[in-house]
Amino acid sequence: MQTKIIPAILVHSLAELKEKIRLTENDFPVLQIDAIDGQFVDHATYYDIEELQKIKTVSSFELHLMVNDPLSVIKKVSSPKISRIIFHLEPVGHSAGEIIAEIKRRGAKAGLALNPETPLTELKPYLDKIEIVLLMTVQPGWSGQGFIEASYEKIRQLRQLAEDIEIEVDGGVKDFNLKQIIAAGVNSPAVGSALLQAADYASTVKKLKAAIKSC
Repeated sequence: MQTKIIPAILVHSLAELKEKIRLTENDFPVLQIDAIDGQFVDHATYYDIEELQKIKTVSSFELHLMVNDPLSVIKKVSSPKISRIIFHLEPVGHSAGEIIAEIKRRGAKAGLALNPETPLTELKPYLDKIEIVLLMTVQPGWSGQGFIEASYEKIRQLRQLAEDIEIEVDGGVKDFNLKQIIAAGVNSPAVGSALLQAADYASTVKKLKAAIKSC
């Protein structure tokens, strides 16, 4: 499975969303849109799905749903440009199977996200139904946090548990820790503030891609 960087876009307006998509679309084939409802964590982002689907871009979108009711968001998806949908297991409990099925009906790859404190055992009933596991490597909701060091062991354990699944991590990913993250077993590191708030965007892209190539 090819390793790929996914920009993590966390915005508060349609104008800002379009700006970040234009900035990143020619460098990365998949862009993650962070959808935060203000309930699952204590602040909200802009994630109007209907407006997102109107945006013309060469990239496809991954939705990272940090929301208490992911099903209501997923039911608005009607465009193949949204090719990957990841939701958190913590707020949905036994409804996860139904939500995964709805994602598949939308023609998208399905993924489950876990907060740092959530054990991997919670994933076991669903591993044969999903394509992606996203491990939060910071507490969800705010960009710019440091990578939680205990996450390396959790990544290694997940890779042993599910050899063929795509592992994505989100939070605290930088050019200097990217090699170690990939060596632990990650396929898709999501990069937020280190890329989108970089003083020199073009230079940061080069550093991140060079780090990937050297692995």
